[in-house]
Amino acid sequence: MKIGIIGCGSISQVHGWVLTRMEDSQIDMVCDIEEEHAVEFAAKFGGPDCRVVTDWHILCESGLDIVHVCTPHYLHAPMAAGLLKSGKAVFMEKPVAVSRKQYALLAQADNMHPGKLGICFQNRYNATTQTTDRLIAEGRIGEVTGARAFVTWRRDEAYYAGSPWKGRKETEGGGALINQAIHTLDLMLRYLGKPDEVEASVSNHHLKGVIEVEDTVEAWMSFPHGKRACFYASNGYATDAPVILEIQGDKGRITICDLEVTLWTQENGPEHIICEETKGIGKGYWGAGHLACIRDFYDSVREGKEPKNSLKSAEVTFDTMMRIYVHGTWRLNMEQVRLGIIGIGGMGTNHANSLIKGEVPDIRLTAVADISADRRKFAKEHFPEDIRIFSTGEELIDSGACDAVLIATPHYFHPDFVIYALEHGVHALSEKPAGVYTKQVRKMNEVAAKSDKVFAIMLNQRTNCVYRKLHEMIGSGELGKLKRVNWIITDWYRTQSYYDAAGWKATWDGEGGGVLLNQCPHQLDLLQWLCGMPVKVRAFCSEAKWHDIEVEDDVTAYLEYANGATGVFVTTTGDAPGTNRLELTFEMGKIVCEGDKLIFYRLSENERLFCKTCPNGFQKPEMTCEEIATDGKNEQHTGVLKAFADRILRGGELVAEGTEGINGLTLSNAMYLSSWLDKTVEIPFDEDLFLEELNKRRARSKKKEGTGVVFDTTGTY
Repeated sequence: MKIGIIGCGSISQVHGWVLTRMEDSQIDMVCDIEEEHAVEFAAKFGGPDCRVVTDWHILCESGLDIVHVCTPHYLHAPMAAGLLKSGKAVFMEKPVAVSRKQYALLAQADNMHPGKLGICFQNRYNATTQTTDRLIAEGRIGEVTGARAFVTWRRDEAYYAGSPWKGRKETEGGGALINQAIHTLDLMLRYLGKPDEVEASVSNHHLKGVIEVEDTVEAWMSFPHGKRACFYASNGYATDAPVILEIQGDKGRITICDLEVTLWTQENGPEHIICEETKGIGKGYWGAGHLACIRDFYDSVREGKEPKNSLKSAEVTFDTMMRIYVHGTWRLNMEQVRLGIIGIGGMGTNHANSLIKGEVPDIRLTAVADISADRRKFAKEHFPEDIRIFSTGEELIDSGACDAVLIATPHYFHPDFVIYALEHGVHALSEKPAGVYTKQVRKMNEVAAKSDKVFAIMLNQRTNCVYRKLHEMIGSGELGKLKRVNWIITDWYRTQSYYDAAGWKATWDGEGGGVLLNQCPHQLDLLQWLCGMPVKVRAFCSEAKWHDIEVEDDVTAYLEYANGATGVFVTTTGDAPGTNRLELTFEMGKIVCEGDKLIFYRLSENERLFCKTCPNGFQKPEMTCEEIATDGKNEQHTGVLKAFADRILRGGELVAEGTEGINGLTLSNAMYLSSWLDKTVEIPFDEDLFLEELNKRRARSKKKEGTGVVFDTTGTY
């Protein structure tokens, strides 16, 4: 394989050392902004014709197979995303990102190019970790009930002086936690899973005036089924002491310290196991698992499999780290989020009413805005007197009356108001869709990536217990690879009066589309959330088939995925009664989502293996049918709002990052373009061509007068 390295600092030396010990792997290109560092690295580890460059974009345009990203933290995500989009496989150092917005952008690239991104969590491969995994799997300590971890190392002023990017929030993302202790946090969560609750404090004890990030962090976490954990890390100790990680079970405990694993059980007391590690390179506290970690990633790339150290495998660690940071630095300067709603038509009014009724305790509605005098009059007559009313969204944002805004305007304005809010220091929650065309939304996401404010999108169907459970099952790998997806979503029935109500509705210039852009952003988001992004789309969008409108109200689309899976997506607003049936076929069976139920037709063995080995030409794998239990929760819009407030106040997890809205929009844009051009469209597609075709339709779009009726949308989603 042809290999590239970006960043030639201290950690890259480990990567270079590993690669010189792996067969069929040669470093052919080295990049660093300091050319002399790259030249030195190339001479030490590179192949005979190793090329030295100072611009990492050259690696994107090269014929390299895999690129290692060993740069300062803040460059990890944007570089990895760019490399993935250029078709390269990427092995990147931790951390995966320094902000949630960076993570969302990286996740989007990973979703578009699955199986090509690996994360350097080498301590997962240490002999002590593998021994602990085995002991727990054997049931030696029973059910895991908790864990505690201690990382006490030494970093002084000279350490930070040697690397100016370290010690700065913008470039390092944090201090002791994100740099030194993230591996230990990752291992602890390996045995506990995702915490329900995180409380933390971060502080700077011995490096005040030297760095702007923490030198010490402590956190308490609770998990499902009563599990709990205590975590402590500091780089203010006298030396780099061995990390201590203890896993507690209901029948015993396991302690990892240095090269020793101690198993203590009620029956046998302590048992000391000395683990022999493969010899590594560099600082001892880096661990010795780099060789196994990198080799494992290379094997997955060769075999076309999902890497064990995938971005998905790092999600819980990253999310928990961000929650520790937000909770640890948060100061209780507000009991509630003051929210303003921009656009109080049907959807905006419903949101306002739910907030006024107190359905989201962490949010207080303080302002609304609408360009329509009739809607402002409505607000004055029906909303509490203390809610301020503005003529424009900009006035509302500039007023200082709100900490955050919910944008419920016609679609074209969603990105504009998000950008304005974020650039003026206000958190933003956008109604779906993210916008009308991806080029517009991409600009919005770029602004969001530079903002420290929360940005979310109202993809409320992700709160549905059925889809959440299905997402969990797919993510676990128990279903095997996807083979086929069929979604018939035709219960979006709308009458002509619905389209006649507003002048902007169902026009190319006012709304930007029909059923794909108004009703189906939810299903298109779920489709990519569950199945990943297809690589090809062939769609047939029928305009004005069932209604007197100029946009599509009937769509049939065919999808192709990178692994050979195919799909069909059918939707309309013209069928009564309609159907909402999602059918997914995997190697291990078929799952049907219909009528708020999740039915699994489970095969006894992998269909691909059965097909290749069964001697009977007509025999089928044995199958059982079961209804999959869920937690029954389906909070919809209020769930999204609660999570939005929780992120602002306590660093909680959003239902959907705002930057994820581009994914479903990519699907609808691809379907439109395919239909308009009457041919198959590959993803990613030409965004300039899409906008050109859209603008042709906007230019001939007819202006219409709305009836002014504002429908109550409750229960229609």
